[in-house]
Amino acid sequence: MGPGIPVPAGTWFNVIGANYKFTKDLNAGLDFIWLRGTYKNLNAGQSKNIGWELDGTINYNLGDNLTYSVIAGMFDPGSAWARSGQAARDTNAYAVEHRITYKF
Repeated sequence: MGPGIPVPAGTWFNVIGANYKFTKDLNAGLDFIWLRGTYKNLNAGQSKNIGWELDGTINYNLGDNLTYSVIAGMFDPGSAWARSGQAARDTNAYAVEHRITYKF
């Protein structure tokens, strides 16, 4: 959900994050994202609370223009995911991604 990532219509989000550079080649970051819906994309009585996400990133510079990254995230769905007359699911979503990036 960081910069440059499209957000579905009818939603907005707040992001607070921090980055720290441990060495010249190693840095890490942590982002907290809170997602909300707007009235335009909701059914009558549906909550605007889409949920929140926590993302951590570690980047290591392997060489000129070559970076290895590990990105881990967790999404906690909010009450907007509940169906009519039912409680929201208590299941969180988790993901881990490894990425090697070469910049031309």
